[in-house]
Amino acid sequence: MTKLKIVNTTNIEIIKWNDAQADADWEEKKEPELAECITVGFLVSENRKAICIASTYSEPFYNAKIHIPKSWIMSRRKMSIKEFLAEPLKEKEENVYTNT
Repeated sequence: MTKLKIVNTTNIEIIKWNDAQADADWEEKKEPELAECITVGFLVSENRKAICIASTYSEPFYNAKIHIPKSWIMSRRKMSIKEFLAEPLKEKEENVYTNT
């Protein structure tokens, strides 16, 4: 088993990605749609197929994690927590949707 690196808690990741949608209701035929998601948190681990993001971290534990397939990611941005907290809310929303 590979030992994972200690999580860098000075940075966060902002991930915009598409997820599947499921319905269990009777309805008329409609065009397929994906759910557009935004996940913000600490990068716990990653490999060539997926990343693991957690919203809460306390060495060596983390909580509220999600594993996102890299092929589902539309944009990804690493940001220092200080930078994130210093930006006005409007700029944060605009930056999340860029492909830079």
